[in-house]
Amino acid sequence: DLKDMIIQKKEQKPDNIAFTYSKGRNQIVKKTYREFYEDVNALGTWMHKQDLQGKHIAVLGENSYEWLVCFFAIVCGGGVAVPIDKELPAEEVKTLLEKADVQAIIYSKSYREVAENAVEILSQTTEQKDNAKKLAAYFMADLERFLEKGKEQLASGERSFIDYQIDRKKMCCIMFTSGTSGSSKGVMLSHENIAEDINSSCQLFVLEGNTIAVLPFHHAFGLVVAVFMVFHYGYTIYINRSL
Repeated sequence: DLKDMIIQKKEQKPDNIAFTYSKGRNQIVKKTYREFYEDVNALGTWMHKQDLQGKHIAVLGENSYEWLVCFFAIVCGGGVAVPIDKELPAEEVKTLLEKADVQAIIYSKSYREVAENAVEILSQTTEQKDNAKKLAAYFMADLERFLEKGKEQLASGERSFIDYQIDRKKMCCIMFTSGTSGSSKGVMLSHENIAEDINSSCQLFVLEGNTIAVLPFHHAFGLVVAVFMVFHYGYTIYINRSL
């Protein structure tokens, strides 16, 4: 499962660089495998304390380190991650939130208007009013604050996230098809499904160095092959925010 993968890399290559990305115009940030593991644990712990364990949580935003921390924190703590195409208009985002029975959404600054409009449209839909009241929205820009709170909770002995035992056959992600042959369909994936894809990718393609993640993370190929496979190999992933 994905939790096992990040634990393995934290133990095997703790000080190797897992992710490199730009922040602002001139700052380059590097995150080790140990740091990524600790960030996932901190955010996952905070999510559990927010009563988000087991919930369907949408992630909307450009490719980013924060996006990946959110995804892993959701799926490694018993939740279901729902990656949303950031280029969709608010009305279509609202439709996907309904289809996936989303109960919370995490969105980036660049797509704040789309996310908030989608939530507003959802709240105005008569048959979804009760559901909309339960839809919690979180700003990805607040991730550092969430991480700090999670670290404090871990330091105080909170272990619900760390001790959570994953059922690898249980659904952990709903990825939507592109909709080229009709309306977008939600594909239900388990940890076992994703692990099989990672292992098969490694068998088919021998990676011999660091790589740049260009394709959108809300696409299965862009996430599994350009991120998860490279992570499993133990190389550095350079995160590219835009094509």
